Amino acid sequence: AINVLYQEKCQTHPFRSIFLWFHFQRARAVTSHSEKVVDLCRRLRPVAPSCGLMRVGDEFDGGYLVPVDFEGIKHCFSGGVGPTSSFERHLWDEFRIRSFLADASVDRPEQGLKGYTFDKKFLGAQNIDDFMTMASWMTKRLPQNYKNDLILQLDIEGADFDVMRVLPDECLRKFRIVILEVHAFDRIFAEDGMNEFMASFGALLDGFFPVHLHVNNWCGFATQDGISLPRVLEISFLRKDRDTGTRFLNRYPHPLDRPNLPYMDDLVLPELFWRG
Repeated sequence: AINVLYQEKCQTHPFRSIFLWFHFQRARAVTSHSEKVVDLCRRLRPVAPSCGLMRVGDEFDGGYLVPVDFEGIKHCFSGGVGPTSSFERHLWDEFRIRSFLADASVDRPEQGLKGYTFDKKFLGAQNIDDFMTMASWMTKRLPQNYKNDLILQLDIEGADFDVMRVLPDECLRKFRIVILEVHAFDRIFAEDGMNEFMASFGALLDGFFPVHLHVNNWCGFATQDGISLPRVLEISFLRKDRDTGTRFLNRYPHPLDRPNLPYMDDLVLPELFWRG
């Protein structure tokens, strides 16, 4: 329709042709990018893992739905230390999975936590001052030629983009389970934001199945071109060699979902992400 309008106006009003050409190109670019946003959301459609899901950590904020595939895992790398460490406590108490924690904004994890090692460092894109890369942290804490699979959990207020962008593929493949709290997910509405997202998480999407998504109810949604996206999106991943990925989760919210803030209603994941 826009192309027909452009041709008709150019024939009757030649001096408007440049403006109409620009308008047509802009409309086409907006449509094209909106399609990319939709395609990415559909690529994040959660797979129903054959091992099932369980809630690890608190009933509310700090708890995540995780595939029940812990056999052989001995360590979790957990970036971002909050007032409670219920996720790491649960891993230790039930599965004897030891956690490596890192956060320069606190002096130590919560009192009484067992089964952990703490580094007072932020995670980032380079090793400088109070920052370290994920790869250098893994080298520091794991024995040389370590073979067992790992868990990665990141809630680092948006720094996950930098951390994941520079994570080598050989390091990423060591993780069986990855849990991310992606801040400013709605940045993909912009072309450069989409490029940034794919540069940071493209390898993760290639090698892992999303198995659960949850909207953080503190931050709500952003809407553009009729598409609503969570501003903060929690995503659990399982490495593809652990499952066939032939079944999808078709019910949201998940029965184990809980609002991050209990005094506010939970937010429902838009159907764009999970309807076939």
